[in-house]
Amino acid sequence: MTANLNWEEIQSVLLPGQTASDYSDIIAQVFEQKKKALLKEIINSLFGNCVAKVDTNKFQKQGLPHIHIHIFFYSLDKIHDTNYVDIIVLAKISDCNIYPVLYDVVTTVMMYGLCGDHFPNAC
Repeated sequence: MTANLNWEEIQSVLLPGQTASDYSDIIAQVFEQKKKALLKEIINSLFGNCVAKVDTNKFQKQGLPHIHIHIFFYSLDKIHDTNYVDIIVLAKISDCNIYPVLYDVVTTVMMYGLCGDHFPNAC
């Protein structure tokens, strides 16, 4: 998970003319709240019975805070074949007419532009 400067909890505290990057403390606080909520969902059997987890926050000089998570499951809940991976991991853009909010989130937060020397603003 990576912090998002457009989260409502961040945007709501900004005064006119301010940007979220002016408030790294608020970004860190909101990120921590969102991280705790995500980990709670995972531990409460979102993907199966969680035995243990290891997570690491990354706060880099450039870029937004993000977390790496390693989850350990009970034997019966482990992923045992690639067919199951294809069931739980799906990468597609939803129909904007049926799921407009989901479409907006995916296309604005989860997609990068073109990369390379000719694209200086690439992630």
